[in-house]
Amino acid sequence: MTTTPQEGGEAKRPFLIIPLLVSGNFLSVLTGYIVIGFLPTLQQAFGLSAAEAGFVVAAFSATYAISSPLMALIGGYLGYPLSLSLAMATCGMGALVAAFSSTIDGVIVGRVLSAFGSSLYSPAAAALAVNIAGIAQRGRALSYIYLGISLSQVLGIPAGALLASELGWPAAFLGVAGMTLLVAPVLFAVIPRKHRPVPIGLSRYGLALRSAAVRNALLLTAIISLPSNGVYAFLASIFGSRAGASEETLALLLSAVGVGVLVGTIFVGRALDRIGALKTLVIVLVATAAILAPITYLSYDFPVAIGVATLLGAALFTYPPALQHRLSELAPEAASVLFPLNASMLYVGAALGPLAAGYVIDNLGLQWLGPITAIMCLAICAQLCGCIRANRLA
Repeated sequence: MTTTPQEGGEAKRPFLIIPLLVSGNFLSVLTGYIVIGFLPTLQQAFGLSAAEAGFVVAAFSATYAISSPLMALIGGYLGYPLSLSLAMATCGMGALVAAFSSTIDGVIVGRVLSAFGSSLYSPAAAALAVNIAGIAQRGRALSYIYLGISLSQVLGIPAGALLASELGWPAAFLGVAGMTLLVAPVLFAVIPRKHRPVPIGLSRYGLALRSAAVRNALLLTAIISLPSNGVYAFLASIFGSRAGASEETLALLLSAVGVGVLVGTIFVGRALDRIGALKTLVIVLVATAAILAPITYLSYDFPVAIGVATLLGAALFTYPPALQHRLSELAPEAASVLFPLNASMLYVGAALGPLAAGYVIDNLGLQWLGPITAIMCLAICAQLCGCIRANRLA
């Protein structure tokens, strides 16, 4: 949901409200990904296989994928202040449910509830940021919003891992629940009311999907998201197995991943406005494949692991702004529909990735996860290079 991007006034000072939107995105993403830092602990606590642990991660992503278009319909009528604050409160309530659950089913229910809130928040925040920033700085505005993902990895997930190791895994959920419930009323009070989202009807989804280019771009979003999320879900197991990381050193490695994502996202934001989405995605995919190929096959000591984690972060999760920018290039007039649809497809890949990775680990072994996902990235890259060549010849 969005309004028409403005090119005057506010476009000259676009980021006054964006830090608050980034903070909210940080928390909404963290409610979903915080389990990454202590997934092995959950496996031990509830006796889960790798595939079952993958389902715990996938429950959030699958719910997000299904609910995102519906949440956009609701948010279009609520307005930005109410929809963003309600989304944040829902994320917090889901984390509370997970924290006080004594069974894995209860944890999953809490994660499903958080996913409803996150699927309402992120597309609305992205749409509002683009509206405030203006067309000329659209790519940079989107990259700033997606910095919330980076911050959750630099600060949130490692902090959750430490809390889980020191106080138990429920403490990690309680921590993120407290922060989200504090931020929710701030969003309602501070978000400007002069920006109004355009209510989205179901017919607008059908109109947007008539374009073959848009359908292909959305499919690309899901495909690119799959290998990255598959590896990310099992990073704790990868670093524990290949680098001998303990619960304490794992937090440092996860922080290094987040720092890499932070740097990579800034690079992507600048690259988008200079070379466009397709070329940026090719660079990201080649870098991702180069890091993933050996990451689960070789053993390395802790100093090398820090470097590997940083490089992995710089490549692994820097693609969302580029994918969103690609859709904005294809159909700028349909941004209010494409933001939630793109978010939905991102989480289709995020749901399938951990399930596929768990299957690979259970049946082929952890060492094959990196090479298989690297091959997938290179195959996607080859397809994108074909698209770039076709555009040049057209």
